[in-house]
Amino acid sequence: MAYKKKYSALISNIFGIALCILYMSPGEILKGILLCTELGLGASGLYSTTKNTVEAVKK
Repeated sequence: MAYKKKYSALISNIFGIALCILYMSPGEILKGILLCTELGLGASGLYSTTKNTVEAVKK
């Protein structure tokens, strides 16, 4: 079942971009891809930074 973990980020990005295009920019596919990629990277960076900060404080 290691393949699930390996492809989970890719699958979630594709799913997120598809939903974002449908919801945020239904008529403009390129704009939707760029916008959603930016939002996804920002969210993952925020999560990673918060996680690392919490782990550092616990030590």
